[in-house]
Amino acid sequence: MASSSSSLGLPPAAATETLERYRREAEAELTGIILPFYSRFARDATAGGFYGEIDREGHGVAGAAKGLVLNSRIVWTFARAYRLLGTPAYLELANVATDYLLRHFQDERCGGFFWTLSDRGRPLRTTKVTYGQSFAIYALAEHSMATRSGASLEAAVRTYQRLRRSSWDQSFGGYYEARRRGWRRAWHQVVSPNGRQSRKTMNTHLHLLEAYTTLYAAWKDEGLRRDLRALVEIMLHRFLAPTNGWFDQECDRTWKRLPGTSSYGHDLEAVWLLVEAAAFLGDDEIAERVGGIVPGVAGEVLAHGQGEDGALYLAGDATGPTDRTRIWWPQAEASVGFLQAYELTLDHRFLDASLAVWRFCRTHLSDPVFGEWRMAPDGEAGAPYPYKVGLWKGPYHNGRACMEIMTRAARMSSRFAGPSVPHEA
Repeated sequence: MASSSSSLGLPPAAATETLERYRREAEAELTGIILPFYSRFARDATAGGFYGEIDREGHGVAGAAKGLVLNSRIVWTFARAYRLLGTPAYLELANVATDYLLRHFQDERCGGFFWTLSDRGRPLRTTKVTYGQSFAIYALAEHSMATRSGASLEAAVRTYQRLRRSSWDQSFGGYYEARRRGWRRAWHQVVSPNGRQSRKTMNTHLHLLEAYTTLYAAWKDEGLRRDLRALVEIMLHRFLAPTNGWFDQECDRTWKRLPGTSSYGHDLEAVWLLVEAAAFLGDDEIAERVGGIVPGVAGEVLAHGQGEDGALYLAGDATGPTDRTRIWWPQAEASVGFLQAYELTLDHRFLDASLAVWRFCRTHLSDPVFGEWRMAPDGEAGAPYPYKVGLWKGPYHNGRACMEIMTRAARMSSRFAGPSVPHEA
């Protein structure tokens, strides 16, 4: 690893100026473009909560189902923004979203949270999707830290314990993708693209990792700490491919890797989420191992997954990109993942890559007229959804990226200017 800011190819003062400009731009994007869209357009005044879909101009789509993932992501984003910036309006929206999550999505009879509700708030798809439960835990843990809410923390802990009891594979380890409403076996997959073939996915375990990390920040339980460490080990040993430097996406129940492509956005998201998990665990040996994979994974994505315009492609294999679609969420995760790699290595290529993808986002995705980010650049072939906000798109990827850029840029600027600042707890 590089040991000084000279690896930037810039003098320390210029590096600090670059990072400070990056921080200001991210804060302006967050507070001026992304979050206001939800304050202006997202509330469902008729049925309560938030619209299940919102079009590009801020109109709620009549009849659209309300999703656990979207609602949880609204909770998490606004609770985190309040913790970071202290803006009362953010807390108010986080509270509204949390109240709806607990009142309507929570399954009082069987535990856990429903996958979707009707537009009027009635249970629609009652499957206990592990991916969805992870976002409920993530959101409620963050809300508990923003508000000191015992109810939010209790619901997060209760859901974690139910998930651990009912969705953990006692024979081979790892988490099943879904259970039925009463937590009985359900092999049908909701998230995995390979349907019944796949049993365990990198995507689901990655989001459990972020959820358990945040819950551990709020609730220092030794059992949870062991489970968080187990997730780190699963990511490093079951999904990280030692021969090609990326994360495999799917395994069967016994951890046999299933053929598929690399997801560049998930690779870079995993890079920084693993570093965060290691930091909260406070385990030097884990931190060293995680830090050791970062340059290789980020370097592989940099070599094959980023276009000349700075955008991150969706997927690839050993021959290069296989899907050049440039949708919003890999761009957001790339801005943070590359910045994480730069923070660890001080290799200026990673800072350049982060800035390049950020410029692409501001130019081609950010909507200065109505707010939020577009799904993909106008006219992009292969963009999967027609809405600006919906079951799979909310303020979380890009809002979180802005907040991570803000905190990391400030931390590095302080590091270059003098003694390092401690990791935020």
